[in-house]
Amino acid sequence: MANTQPTLSRRAMLASVATLGSAGFAGGAVTRGAFSDSGTDSGSWTAGTWSSEERVAYVASELTTARHETGTTTYGVTDAPVLGPVTTVFDASYSIPFTDSNAELKLVDDAGSVQTLSTGVINPKTSKSIVASGSWDGSDSSVFFATGSEIHRVAPSDTSTTLIAAPGNGAEAVLGIIDIDGDGTDELLFVDSSAVARYLNSGDTSGTKIGGFGSNNQYGVGAPMSTDSGPRLPIIGGSNEVALRAADGTKTALTAGSTATKTAVAGHDIDGDGTNEVTFIDTDGRLMYVDDLTQKTTPKEFHDGSGNPITSADPNVGVL
Repeated sequence: MANTQPTLSRRAMLASVATLGSAGFAGGAVTRGAFSDSGTDSGSWTAGTWSSEERVAYVASELTTARHETGTTTYGVTDAPVLGPVTTVFDASYSIPFTDSNAELKLVDDAGSVQTLSTGVINPKTSKSIVASGSWDGSDSSVFFATGSEIHRVAPSDTSTTLIAAPGNGAEAVLGIIDIDGDGTDELLFVDSSAVARYLNSGDTSGTKIGGFGSNNQYGVGAPMSTDSGPRLPIIGGSNEVALRAADGTKTALTAGSTATKTAVAGHDIDGDGTNEVTFIDTDGRLMYVDDLTQKTTPKEFHDGSGNPITSADPNVGVL
């Protein structure tokens, strides 16, 4: 059973009664609509997906999710060396995909119920990796994962995995699905064996290079995110600065150097203002976030529901 600090989210209540009708969304389109309810309980549409649970995932003594100044939730999962971002694509209010140290790929939902996905003899990486969720190239909603040399996907109802690609330059982590290059079709983003982010179009073998990032405890990169300037990849640069990369490799620094730990970063609307922020672990081990995604700025502390800084995120996993 998930353990949630006392908090009442009108955002979740509004999302549960909102009528979306039959409106369709083009894959990768960036459309937002916010409730005018409160600063922390707004809803949003991001990249064509209704997202009612904009929270970051990290590992402290156990798998934890948090929203800034709203509260933290734990799920009874103590073995999760590899995570993916919180997702709403499966049959739950939200789920978090993860891999345990035995190379078992799992989903834990908002109630703390854990499901093991059937990967058979295909072993996901158990350290220094990231998994992603979604639908790509006509697939069912699945978890996408890397083995070091290949990318596979598996849906909760599947009895085996589907091979997506075996890039000649390897595959260490799967970052997510978004129309990163603006061609109207979603791409699948991954990390190759040289710590370079690339994206796959349908039928690709090696992918198109986006660019590199810092790596140490973990790869300094996160899931692709929407911004007012278009889709971007949040990264930690080689000088420990928080930055964004565009599909053509252009980098926009958001902080000065020596600010962040080289580990996974997250792009979510964690403060409920209707636009995404970048959350990262700083060099003192605190969760911090950047609000202005256009230029260098001073990061802000990420607080729990009591207004205290969060200082326990495992840098070997990062924040997603």
